[in-house]
Amino acid sequence: MMSNPRGIRRFEFFVRFYSLPQATEWDPTTVFAIAFPIFFGFMLSDWGYGLTILLICLWMLAGFPGRGRLPKFGKNFVKLIMGPSGMQQLAYALIPGCILAIGLGFYSDAFFGYPLLSVLFHYHGPSLDKTVPTYLLFAGFVGLGMVVLGFLMGALKEFFHHHPRGVVAKSGGILFAFGIAFFGLAVIHRTTSVSADPLIVVWYAFLGVGLAMLLLGEGVQMGMMGLIEVVSHILSYTRLVGILLASAILALVINTIGGGLILGGTIVGIIAGAVIILVGQSFNTIIGVFEPGIQGARLIFVEYFSKFYSGNGKVFRPFGAPRSRTVSPLADDGTAPAGPIMREPGV
Repeated sequence: MMSNPRGIRRFEFFVRFYSLPQATEWDPTTVFAIAFPIFFGFMLSDWGYGLTILLICLWMLAGFPGRGRLPKFGKNFVKLIMGPSGMQQLAYALIPGCILAIGLGFYSDAFFGYPLLSVLFHYHGPSLDKTVPTYLLFAGFVGLGMVVLGFLMGALKEFFHHHPRGVVAKSGGILFAFGIAFFGLAVIHRTTSVSADPLIVVWYAFLGVGLAMLLLGEGVQMGMMGLIEVVSHILSYTRLVGILLASAILALVINTIGGGLILGGTIVGIIAGAVIILVGQSFNTIIGVFEPGIQGARLIFVEYFSKFYSGNGKVFRPFGAPRSRTVSPLADDGTAPAGPIMREPGV
């Protein structure tokens, strides 16, 4: 049985979608509830898209008012994805990420890819050529943190399950992750010699000791695969920046083509430009839901869960059977109702 606080409980939907935890392992919902909104908001980073998706989420939570007026194609497309209750659970999970995307969008001055704050208030956000290196560094450290946390959870799980070789292997993964990350930074800054950076000795030691512990704990074949996994999983988090850039560039292309036609001054050009902007930005908004959502969840499911999470648990069901002849006098929470007990007719 999964037991989480009310706000975090909303994210149990994603963990159940992946696989229920076993009774002998930790429930990873809390980490998912913290990491997923950060990933989603960072990959979106546009207050136009963030505000639009936030309003759609609020509409879904309100019970889809006016959904009968939607085109038949739109309603059928939504039903193919998931039911109304699932859509509402997804809306709860996306709201924190939308709020973060709005904040980052104000900071970077991105409104559907257009610098609206610069035009209206002469605010100039940081340019992409200056922020991309910083964003890549941020994504790399996020990847290092998630991979190390996954190995730490795996080491603790192996310890409590009395698997000493597993503890050695997971601990070696932590050392190797730190060693490869900071050695990579040293290569970028060309400080791989001891005279240039005395700390390089520490990273060499982490690499060597981590490699030895992985090989000792998992054997040569699985240990070498573990080394490749550590490097690829840390680098995989750079997709946070890749999806951000893809969305920003697509929005720029749409605005450039559509805006150019509108500024041309001809009636045909104005209509065509308006259609391109409307259809293109609608398409990019849909991508802004699916790509950050899918990739954000994937970074947790694959790069984090794989270090410790087994899943395939079974739902806890207490002893008993469904009532067919009687009605329980208790409320849903197990307490007695305040008023008189009402029984169904004929019972």
